[in-house]
Amino acid sequence: MKVINESEKKYCTSCGKEVPAQAFFCPHCGAPVGSKAGERYNAGRHSYDDRYQPPRTEPLALISLLVSVFGFFAAGFIGPLVGVILGHVALNRINHSGGELQGHGMATAALIIGYAGLILGVILLAAFGTFFGLAMSHGGYNLPWFR
Repeated sequence: MKVINESEKKYCTSCGKEVPAQAFFCPHCGAPVGSKAGERYNAGRHSYDDRYQPPRTEPLALISLLVSVFGFFAAGFIGPLVGVILGHVALNRINHSGGELQGHGMATAALIIGYAGLILGVILLAAFGTFFGLAMSHGGYNLPWFR
């Protein structure tokens, strides 16, 4: 295999160190070697767009997940309800960002856990109401809290 431009030196636009001519990534910092890789590194004139930018995660996705998980224990029905609402808002932002934002899995998990918390809360409320109704119908007035 023949290497073209073997004598031409390339420099990483991220760290400024010399990279091999055939390299796709800098062996020193791991940044992709882009179209400006042949230019000399200028620390003061470094363009923001030349550097690799990792995808951003939607912060509401993490917040909705935490609220859905811990909200039931802290606020009863309100916690999972807030988690579900924030999860829907996070999914909407992620879907309309054009791939710029990540966190789809966290927002989906927040929705699943939030809806499960709401269903569990309804079941517990129905069980408590049934128990309380049965206690009242069978002489519940003799219970200590009604004396």
